[in-house]
Amino acid sequence: TALEKTLAGNDAWVALVVKYREAAASLNLKMIISPRASIKGAKLLNAGATQAATLKACIFKGATPDTVRKLKNAVKEMSAE
Repeated sequence: TALEKTLAGNDAWVALVVKYREAAASLNLKMIISPRASIKGAKLLNAGATQAATLKACIFKGATPDTVRKLKNAVKEMSAE
C-alpha cells in the first residue's frame, strides 16, 4: 500500500479503496479492486470528479446493486470499529 499511496498521491482515497478491497475479500465477492482503482480514482478526484462518481467508476463498475449495497455496508461497519 505504500507504493499504491505514492503512485496515487491521495492517501485518503487509497485508504478507502483498501477498505473496499478488504470488504470484498471478507464477503468472498468475485471482484477485483486493484491498485489501479487507487491510481485512476485519484486522477479522477484531482480532475474534479465527486467521490460518488469515482467510486462508481473505479470500485462499483460492473457490480450489481446488491453487491454495491453489501460493500457499502461492510465498509461502514469497518469504519465504525
